[in-house]
Amino acid sequence: MTGFAVLCAAIALLAFAAPARADWIFAGFVGGAATHSATLRIEQPALGSDFEAHDLAFAGRSFASPVYYGYRILWAGPRQGRVGFEAELIHLKVYADAGALVRVRGTIGAAPIDRTMRFSEVVERFSISHGLNLLFGNLVLRQPIGGAGPILRDRLVVLAVRLGAGPTIPHAESTIGGRTQEQYEWGRVAGQVAAGVEYRVTAHLAAIAEYKVTATRQRVAVLDGSASASFTTRHAVAGIAWRP
Repeated sequence: MTGFAVLCAAIALLAFAAPARADWIFAGFVGGAATHSATLRIEQPALGSDFEAHDLAFAGRSFASPVYYGYRILWAGPRQGRVGFEAELIHLKVYADAGALVRVRGTIGAAPIDRTMRFSEVVERFSISHGLNLLFGNLVLRQPIGGAGPILRDRLVVLAVRLGAGPTIPHAESTIGGRTQEQYEWGRVAGQVAAGVEYRVTAHLAAIAEYKVTATRQRVAVLDGSASASFTTRHAVAGIAWRP
């Protein structure tokens, strides 16, 4: 959280110190996301449970409510807008496949277990569906293609590469042993790398398309304990960008 706050403060300071040619760009996007299968660990010390569900599949349900979305604010200043600093929010979702056959190893109720079974037999529901909300501070490198003037005014197509990191605010929902818990909480750090294209439609409006890969390891609360897993996700998004 400290690093993200420092980056935001740096962006604000740069904006006040920026030359007249520097610019702000506001963008919003929707799209689809696919999260890789992962090992989910459930720890409930008071119940004598500590087990892992291996190779558990996760769905994104990007277009089901609440939908996948993102938005960001870019300050494009140095080198005629070719280098930018950005704050970005991505509302990512993950849903564990309750019907999946998984290898469960560890202890449940102090009894050892090591067998293949349906995930719903040990965890009825696990999701982060009101958002594995990713908050990124990004360094953005932009390369114009075509046109003859400044990147922010006359360039028709711009390629953009992003590298970012920042905190997360997951909203986890779980049902284990018939008991449900839901909550927002501060999560762990996430990182991303992304590449995309901006196509200028008017002097102030552009269409954007982008491919992203994000990664984070989360540990969220469940009743009497915690759940933890690593989430690596591929994103394909499209949207619009506006320059005042």
